Amino acid sequence: MPKNVGVEPVFSRLTSGLPYLIHLYGDITMLLTQKPKSRYRGRQSKRPEITPHQAKQKAIRLLRENRLSPMAVQVTEALATGGVLTSGQLYHVTTVSPRTLQKYHKQYLLDRLPILADELMALDLADDPAKLRLYTLGPVGLEVARIRHEHVPTGYTGYGTHRIIHDVLTNEVVLRLAALAVERGYEPLWYSKYEATVHDERGNPALEPDAMPAVPRDGVYRYFVVEFHNEDKRTRARSKVDRYERVYRDGRWRNELETDEMPAVLAVFTHKIVGKGYREAISSRSMRPRCVFLGKSWRDVIAGDDMARWFNFNQGKMVDILED
Repeated sequence: MPKNVGVEPVFSRLTSGLPYLIHLYGDITMLLTQKPKSRYRGRQSKRPEITPHQAKQKAIRLLRENRLSPMAVQVTEALATGGVLTSGQLYHVTTVSPRTLQKYHKQYLLDRLPILADELMALDLADDPAKLRLYTLGPVGLEVARIRHEHVPTGYTGYGTHRIIHDVLTNEVVLRLAALAVERGYEPLWYSKYEATVHDERGNPALEPDAMPAVPRDGVYRYFVVEFHNEDKRTRARSKVDRYERVYRDGRWRNELETDEMPAVLAVFTHKIVGKGYREAISSRSMRPRCVFLGKSWRDVIAGDDMARWFNFNQGKMVDILED
């Protein structure tokens, strides 16, 4: 089992049914495949700036004096795992209110990532702009996460729309799968891309999935890794298959992921040609792949398709990943 315990307590509070739906396919494909024209910017926060030392001291004091509420712990844990989440996603994971999120922002636990108005309109993420506020860990929240975990996500401030939206959509895939698992009576786990990274003999990343959810089956957790594709070329799918097979043969994943089986790959793609790339890469191999590759289009995800039903590229048929 992986070293960290993910955010199981957070997932256990998911309501039955699917989490908050993001309605965005329309212009999202164009937005995802284009280079960002601008970086994140907006009005400067009214809160005073604090130094890294001050942030660390605040975090230590909060933890030492046990002043973090259960809700604050849930929110910071979710963001330490997912990196960036909309306020709507955070609500359906933790039931946190917009007002509480604002309070955490003032306390430096969270940071907001504002989007330019035209980009927000192009995304059409929801009918209520309040649900679209993007949150990451703030300076104090990051220090809290660093104390509690070995690896935490950073680097969102100053990045363009492409990187942010990629991670938001990846998290939406994980949240929808988790919601269905909860609906079926399972207790899913959610591990960050940092926890799912496998390194080579030199310590360099050999495999960097976007996320790693896990669902129990017959008393044993089955692990998956998510690969979100927003490109319109099939070549990256082939390189992914080759890389996973190479990492499988190397065997280092057993010690790093601490799993008995290599996690099955959940490939989500905004362009069907990527799915064709996976199919061709697997069918053309001289040896049967040792890894399991499953695919689903982003159009199906956003349309509310059954998140348990994925196309198994190895077998050439649809399967239920929560039961099969």
